[in-house]
Amino acid sequence: MQIAISIEPYLAVEKVKLTQYIENIVQLSREMARKGDQVVLHFDYFKPNPEIFELVQSYTDKIAVDLQLMQESVPSVAGFRSVSVDLIDQPVNLPTVKPEQVGIVLDLGCEWTKNVDLVRAASYIIVMTVKCGKSGQLFQPSAMDLVTQVRAINPKAVIIVDGGVNENNINLLKKAGVDVAVVGNYAKKCYENGSLAIGINRLLHN
Repeated sequence: MQIAISIEPYLAVEKVKLTQYIENIVQLSREMARKGDQVVLHFDYFKPNPEIFELVQSYTDKIAVDLQLMQESVPSVAGFRSVSVDLIDQPVNLPTVKPEQVGIVLDLGCEWTKNVDLVRAASYIIVMTVKCGKSGQLFQPSAMDLVTQVRAINPKAVIIVDGGVNENNINLLKKAGVDVAVVGNYAKKCYENGSLAIGINRLLHN
């Protein structure tokens, strides 16, 4: 199956601009779907902001949204395709999440082998190619080795790779069998240049 692209909207903007960006992503997703390509949304919730959370959640009936929790408390997990938490810092404990939604995050350099059973059971696995929590870091190709190891343990999981993904390294993800590639800064630059569709097409068909 061809790789899917997940766009992570930059949240440090006013609500109107964020809404416009998400609306553009939703429209792009619909256009890509007609061509057999998949574009979804990736939402990092890293600090309490109920207004932004409610905004993004309101789009879950229009586009698939993967929620990555970087704090324990959220208003609701309704509507999200997947809900992922950090395997080390925040062990999976989401009683309201269905088994098919449960995801885990493997941060760069984490000792994930101590939690093989959780890796084996997860429906979604986010493999970070950078350290969580800081934007603009460089993609670390060594993370592709982790993708290979995780795939061998859990062949049914949807593997998502996040961190520094762009047109220069997308083929590494494709060769590793990654299911979903998350793009943040890359998509932001394309959007600001008026070329979001061109940029995402380049990743899908590079």
